[in-house]
Amino acid sequence: MTPHTDTRFVGRDAETAALVARFEQAAAGSGGVALIAGEPGIGKTRLAHAVADEAEGRGALVLWGRCYEGDWSPPFAPWVEAIGGFVRSAPAERVRDALGLTAPQGASSLAQIVPDLGPLVADLPALIALGPDEERLRLYDAVARLLLRLAEQQPVVVVLDDLHWADRATLDLLRHVVYFAAHSRLLLLGTYRDLELGPDHPLTALLPVLRREAGTAPIALRGLGADEVALLLGVAGDGWNATLARTISGETNGNPFFIEELLRHLVEEVKIVSGREGWTAPAGIEGIGIPEGVRQVVTRRLARLSTDAERLLTHAAVFTGGFEFPVLQALTDLPEDALLDAIDEALGARLIQPIPGGQERYDFVHAIVRHALTETWSPSRRVRLHRRAAEALARAYAGRERERAAELAVQYHRSLSLPGAEAGLPFALAAAEEARQRNARDQFVTLLRMARDLAAGAEAATRAEIFTRLAVAEAEAVLIDDAQQTTADALALLDEAGSEPEDVAEFLATVARALKQRAYADARVWRPLVERGLALTGDRHDRVWARLRFLVDPIEPISRETIRVGRWVGYDPEAVAIARATGDEDDYARSFESWDPRTRAETDELVARSRTWQRPSAIMYAITVAANGYQYVYGAFRDAEALWRELGELSERTGAIWWQQQAISQLTPLHLAYGRFEEARETDARASALGARLGPGLTHDLFTMLLAAYIAGYLGGDWPQIADFLTRAADDPALGPHDPATLGGAFLGAIAAYAQAEAGAADQARRLLDALTPIAEQMEPRSASQNDNGTVAHAAGAVWRLGASEYAAAYRRLAVELLAAGIGDDPLGSTELSVARMAALLGNAGEATEYFARARHSLDASGRRPLRAIVDLDEAVFLLGTGPSQLPRVSELLDAATAGFSALGMMPWLVRAEAARAEADALAGRAPLPGGLTEREVDVLRLVARGQSDRDISDALFISPRTVNAHMRNMLNKTGSANRTELSIWAFEHGLVSRDEQGRAIAPR
Repeated sequence: MTPHTDTRFVGRDAETAALVARFEQAAAGSGGVALIAGEPGIGKTRLAHAVADEAEGRGALVLWGRCYEGDWSPPFAPWVEAIGGFVRSAPAERVRDALGLTAPQGASSLAQIVPDLGPLVADLPALIALGPDEERLRLYDAVARLLLRLAEQQPVVVVLDDLHWADRATLDLLRHVVYFAAHSRLLLLGTYRDLELGPDHPLTALLPVLRREAGTAPIALRGLGADEVALLLGVAGDGWNATLARTISGETNGNPFFIEELLRHLVEEVKIVSGREGWTAPAGIEGIGIPEGVRQVVTRRLARLSTDAERLLTHAAVFTGGFEFPVLQALTDLPEDALLDAIDEALGARLIQPIPGGQERYDFVHAIVRHALTETWSPSRRVRLHRRAAEALARAYAGRERERAAELAVQYHRSLSLPGAEAGLPFALAAAEEARQRNARDQFVTLLRMARDLAAGAEAATRAEIFTRLAVAEAEAVLIDDAQQTTADALALLDEAGSEPEDVAEFLATVARALKQRAYADARVWRPLVERGLALTGDRHDRVWARLRFLVDPIEPISRETIRVGRWVGYDPEAVAIARATGDEDDYARSFESWDPRTRAETDELVARSRTWQRPSAIMYAITVAANGYQYVYGAFRDAEALWRELGELSERTGAIWWQQQAISQLTPLHLAYGRFEEARETDARASALGARLGPGLTHDLFTMLLAAYIAGYLGGDWPQIADFLTRAADDPALGPHDPATLGGAFLGAIAAYAQAEAGAADQARRLLDALTPIAEQMEPRSASQNDNGTVAHAAGAVWRLGASEYAAAYRRLAVELLAAGIGDDPLGSTELSVARMAALLGNAGEATEYFARARHSLDASGRRPLRAIVDLDEAVFLLGTGPSQLPRVSELLDAATAGFSALGMMPWLVRAEAARAEADALAGRAPLPGGLTEREVDVLRLVARGQSDRDISDALFISPRTVNAHMRNMLNKTGSANRTELSIWAFEHGLVSRDEQGRAIAPR
């Protein structure tokens, strides 16, 4: 007699309700991720099914994917299963529509991991090759876009089961998709065994990230209580029934799977019987004889199977991701009818189950069943079963072995100790190549390591080829220590194989570039490889030599204290000439550097040449170099903006997210320069979102804080926080003497000094200027080096803000030299304004007036409205110091500055302008107004007291509503008033508005 536990879902009401509520939030547009954790058999998958069924009943599309156990599993396995299931079940038109939001490159990339998509994207253009990281991000973006598109049509629930077996690529993709799910109708529901997560498990590192980014705390399932176990068993009444429930509850800790297995065992052993009141123990509780562990229970159940069924399960247990009927035929040597009977018997005993969507494919109902079979194997039996599995797979897939290349490689690798294991080498290499094409870096490395092991007896040349590929793969996967050891082994094998020096040098160039530019390894790791490669090239200066030379950063250290600064010396001219004469498009592009001195004509020629290229990576690199020159050297801001937009469009089409983030982020300072503040905020947000998609290994804190400083410079911000961060970044002890980050050290130090001045930390600002000034005086303006103009502009801004005339002569001279060299402005600075400010501090009124005028003219021409208004304010402040004779001009300038700041909403600068107006009033002998108010504030206050709205005041005074609001905040603060009514009373009390004036219009003053 077969027992039947209660088919109702018992004891999970609270957890179900919480997850259904989370689904409702997702269905309303606040998607994200939910996680279910617990021990094996506790009911994680059952709970996920219950929630998925509820969601499906409410109109959701449910996609289900599972991870597979083992030291290797198919890359992106649950995503492939989930998306593949949708593709197979949905009408072709709906699938095409879902792909509609995905760029053609993304759709083709997605088809690489989901074979079912192949026919639908067959007519798309071939993939444009990108770097490994960009290819991976393009794939991730394609998955996210597909799911978001589906979520626009209906709520979507993606269940990822058994994440404790997930590969790193699967989890990286999960994090990527979660980032976008927050504002969609997409819910990602994952299950995992919390007891199996060690400190090095990739899911362990991901869980805190999910909590932080998605506000997710896992739902931890615990065992059922005795009453719930009784309900699960269908037990009612007292006596032995209740005792049985308590006994089983205690023996299994309330684990539902264990309860079911134990109950089956007790029935099959005739220890309990079914009666009217449920299951009872006729011999008393002491006669039940419950085994010590549930795994032993499973083992005893297996022992009751027929010989054929036991043989079937024993051989099937070597597969961790399911097994197929044709393979079992080849593996067990059972006649077809006997094998069918054995499968039916195992299905009836609920030891195996069909895999949904699979063709004659099955798997164990629980890993415990498979473990119970395998844990008794001796090492000798284990390796021989794996070898038989490999041979059976090869027979079943004869002529089609590549379809199961990965599984074949695994089975041969697990029988490595037996002769003939090298037969698995072609399969390992084929599967590795497939993993590479799927951008599954971890699987690529794992399979190449299998190939390395399987090739132990091969010739040195064959092993050398595998080791060189593995070294580069490990470097690109940021396995730096492993890559170092594999590189050493590869070099030894290359030497043993008698490889040509040029081949060894090319390998060294490739692995060193991966370590430097992909893994961001310390220079002490990759520099010796470059030096060894250069030594091998000797006097032979060819393309490999040039590539090696490009890996050596020609940076001369200038300062190692307070502000860490280096100077770009330039690539070896011979290497540049060779790359441009004999290299491919990437070599040609990489022979240029943004820090190189280059004329505008030379930069224009680079842009024109890139228009003839085919490789997107080369085109995007060249555009970046040229746009940097336009923006930061020539002052050609509109040309720079056009190139950044072009780069953004090209990178989006090709799925190159890194380049897209670069393009969008560089638009932000240009928007700020033109006073397009809303657009600046938008591009800043987009750049941050793209930066987040680049993954946890890449941080953008410095650039984020620089953008915060740029924005604060016009609109205000948390200057103490900005100043503290930038000051520490300028003196980061992690920066080596030849670190490329030191090239921007002077610029960073200048902005840090300005931020300290704005934060009111004069001593800190002067400390930075003391360190920066001698560094800046070493600059060579005629070299047209990027950021020299920005360094002078921001440092001079700090000097002006502090009124520190002792630095003025140095920065005046530097600014004049920049102008003489034909260097354009920094987007957020004006070299003419720097000369004017420094001349004013030095008391040279004539020169100051001349350069204020020149700054005004150039800023009008370029359309940089914020700085244009600042020039008027700065000149007014300067003239105030020359005495009352200039008051009419001061008033004129302050009117212009106030109008400019008001129109742009530059509130901090509007406050400064009003402070200057108050100073002018005092100089003119006008009595100070009550409460320290300015005349314009009094104009606003009088209209407030009359009961006028902000819009009325805006129309009457010809200022923006935002400016009116800023005046209101200032007046409330100055007068201590809580609201408009109290402010009006204050105005009456201080004689600013009389009762006789009520009801009369007041003209602006």
